[in-house]
Amino acid sequence: MAADRPAPDEAENLAFFAHQTGARVRPGAHDDLFRRYGVDGDDALEFIEAFAVRYAVDLSGYRWLFHHADGGALLRVLPLASPHRYVTRVPVSAALLAEAARRGHWPLRYDQAAGAAALARADREQAWSNRAALALVTVLGAVALFLAFAAAAAATATAADARRCPEPTPC
Repeated sequence: MAADRPAPDEAENLAFFAHQTGARVRPGAHDDLFRRYGVDGDDALEFIEAFAVRYAVDLSGYRWLFHHADGGALLRVLPLASPHRYVTRVPVSAALLAEAARRGHWPLRYDQAAGAAALARADREQAWSNRAALALVTVLGAVALFLAFAAAAAATATAADARRCPEPTPC
């Protein structure tokens, strides 16, 4: 990748951001595009990947957890196991995008220890979350099995009573 090449200006970055994300970009501060316009998870990652393709930016240094949630985090009932919650958030601005396009690679350096710790903590939480989900499914399965046996027993008892006592004669 060529260093110090012409970069798109802020207006071009904002227009591309609006086109890719569907955000209604308004005039004003553009210091944190993802947060300001509610772009997170898969949408944020898709935007960054499209930006990298359009402007030939090497994303090997990009660490999503410092900028936005992972895609699955938005669908979780419990807010567990999303590593982005355990690091200091770094905003993605129009100026940062311009710098990335100018350099041809992602210009930030991250605290690698914080990132590794966040991923490890999220993995531990995910393991506990998986155990809790398994326990819940087991209990619900046992309840469903109990109800099925109870219904079958009630049906069997009703059928036995009907055979023992025909309807025209009282028993």
